[in-house]
Amino acid sequence: MKWPLLFCLSVLSPNLYADVDNEQRELALVSSQLNTLDYLITRAEREADYRAARQFDYDALRLDIRTLQAGIDAYLRPERSAPKPVTPLGGDYLSQAPHE
Repeated sequence: MKWPLLFCLSVLSPNLYADVDNEQRELALVSSQLNTLDYLITRAEREADYRAARQFDYDALRLDIRTLQAGIDAYLRPERSAPKPVTPLGGDYLSQAPHE
């Protein structure tokens, strides 16, 4: 009974790692496309007619894109927590046998 379970685990485990790698590649691609989108927004803003009654809020769009990028970056590159201070060990573990 153990052998089929071990076989299934050994076959499925590499696929799980591949999914994580694929996800990270896809998210990196999304981040790259968001950078391209920022360039396109700048071009559109340059072409905008500021005499029109309605104006598109390019700054709000940029802020939302930066928020998306920050979330993706935080997921792809998490900050490591600061290491805890090392507590020195206190004892001498050799004891002297009582002399009789």
